[in-house]
Amino acid sequence: MFLEKIDAELCSPDENTRWQAAIALAEHGHCEHAPEAIWPLVVKWGSSEDEDVRAAITTCVLEHILECHFEEYFEKSKETIESGNVLFLDTFRSCSKFGQTRLPENAARFDELCRS
Repeated sequence: MFLEKIDAELCSPDENTRWQAAIALAEHGHCEHAPEAIWPLVVKWGSSEDEDVRAAITTCVLEHILECHFEEYFEKSKETIESGNVLFLDTFRSCSKFGQTRLPENAARFDELCRS
């Protein structure tokens, strides 16, 4: 029920509603403890044609998933990007580096994928 509500709010015409939905998606430990539960919405909305929705997913969700679970979700991001999803590539490129993403080897991989 929670994810269905978030999904509906992310397509709201109201910018504030969309951003609050992205924040809610990241809260309650989802990025840290249950990224698999929210990953489908990250890909869906991180691939949106709406630049503002992609920015909300980047800032509130994706960069924090990568912060805590770099290896697994870097690979999932890479697969999505390599499938030709240029909008998700834009979302990925917009991420700041935190936590595990800042480790030198991970940062190098991140930067390399951003250049693709």
